[in-house]
Amino acid sequence: MKILDLRCIRQAIPCLIIALSAACTSIGGGSSNLPGLGTANESKGPTRQERIGNWQRIADVPGDGFRYGIQCVSDKFCWLYDSRKLWESRDGGATWSLVHAIAEKEDPEEYHLVSEPVGWKHSHLGVFKTSDGGRTWIRKPTVLDSPDGEVRTIWFLKDGKTGWIGGGAFRPQTEEELKLGVANSTKDVTGKKVLEEAILRSGDGGETWQKQTFFVEGGWGRLLRVKFFDENRDGGKSWKPASFKKRCVREEYLSDYYDARPLDVEMLNSKEWWISFNDGRIAKSVDGGGSWCDLLQAGKLAFGDSARKGFIRLHFVTPLEGWGLGADGFVYETKDGGKRWDRLISEIKFDSMFFLNQTYGLLVSKQGLFRLQQ
Repeated sequence: MKILDLRCIRQAIPCLIIALSAACTSIGGGSSNLPGLGTANESKGPTRQERIGNWQRIADVPGDGFRYGIQCVSDKFCWLYDSRKLWESRDGGATWSLVHAIAEKEDPEEYHLVSEPVGWKHSHLGVFKTSDGGRTWIRKPTVLDSPDGEVRTIWFLKDGKTGWIGGGAFRPQTEEELKLGVANSTKDVTGKKVLEEAILRSGDGGETWQKQTFFVEGGWGRLLRVKFFDENRDGGKSWKPASFKKRCVREEYLSDYYDARPLDVEMLNSKEWWISFNDGRIAKSVDGGGSWCDLLQAGKLAFGDSARKGFIRLHFVTPLEGWGLGADGFVYETKDGGKRWDRLISEIKFDSMFFLNQTYGLLVSKQGLFRLQQ
């Protein structure tokens, strides 16, 4: 199994990807049911056609959401969501129906779609599962629920049984931590406890959870993302650090003072992986995440917004051809494996990019839904 955890938050210390299942480390029940949301069609489908490079506009998007996300389990069934509403499509995104909404005063939610009926969501309130396509939700208690911890990511395999949640669990601060201090964002309300990275694994569809083992101790922070390639190693039962090679990584990136954070990881196959950082840097592994070398140096690519650098999503069709969604909202293309990137000519800023497979890709923004045409 390959698991990547990204974007750990620690005190002025760089976040490294780790492999073997991979985690991010660094140095040093109730239910909800919303009736009446089932069949209303909030979008009337495409009103015009527009192309951006190889991407063609196929439909409007419902609502006026902020930072849309999209996931699909087939070329027909997809979820579209913002932080407060969830829609489904059964025709590849041409039309959308609202299936779930939360009140303005409730905490924003994140989603993970497993199959047409089964999905997960998480927020400050905890972890919830749906078995009817998002119409009703059942809470699944975990040891990371507030106030004992927090959940930041969920990922399940296609079987719907094996999955992981990541985040942090509060523990008492050590004497050294109380003396030297820790980041305020990792303290509990009392100020005496601190979050420690945690990941839980379930083998029964989220009914029970078991805490997994890290090989690096003494860290504090939270895991913000977990991503899987396959499950052929040890089932995510153990985690160990990966290596950034000194011979092919700039010295400044190995320093304790380098504070750029990973944004995304792309896994083309069992060997070739890419990581993007929030300073514009990209690193590549050719051994399944065990070791990494620099590919694109920070500052080499001029993003459309100088304050928002790096790729929040990467996807490679071949070892040379790939797509990137920048933190600036623009779409970029590479034809040399990620060393050089060209921005597509468009003023549309996108919120999300999703690939079901190597060739079925979707881009979403307030201006519409676009699909990759090959």
